[in-house]
Amino acid sequence: MYGQYPRITHLIFDMDGLLLNTEQLHLAASNMLLAKYGKTLPLSLKARTSGRTSLESAKLVVEELRLPLRAEQYVQSLFGFQKELWRDTAFMPGAERLLGHVFRSRLPAALATSIVKPSLERKTVAPSVHALFDKFPVTVCGDDPEVRGRGKPAPDLFLVAARRLNAQPSQCLVFEDSPAGVQA
Repeated sequence: MYGQYPRITHLIFDMDGLLLNTEQLHLAASNMLLAKYGKTLPLSLKARTSGRTSLESAKLVVEELRLPLRAEQYVQSLFGFQKELWRDTAFMPGAERLLGHVFRSRLPAALATSIVKPSLERKTVAPSVHALFDKFPVTVCGDDPEVRGRGKPAPDLFLVAARRLNAQPSQCLVFEDSPAGVQA
């Protein structure tokens, strides 16, 4: 049965909620912002925004909660709250050990995340996090020009990562935790 499947030779990792424990920090930042409007982020809506680009997520939140601002304004305001919280970013249980094994084994691996590059830099500022994330030979963010602003559930992030790893998509195993990312 193994013979009918392509051999997996490359790995692609999502980041938020999979490698880094940022989901609760994101929820806290969202609720800090939404408190200004007398609202909170329902977990059902949070789940629908997970894995999408910041702008796509903001459009959903602004529309669903009928906020008196544009999606771009929501993103900028949210970044202000997130900036303070990201200093507390830590690895998900087992993630640091897994990445250590991947890099020691010299397995070709990429990081593919819907977030924009400045957010990636803020979330990986802790020395232990930065040291491991710096070892990814390929990193693709949601604001990468080749992704063309198409976040998950579009597969563009993963396809760009596979190409930059010089791999066929069928040779890649993608580690993903969000419904939109699994769909991609």
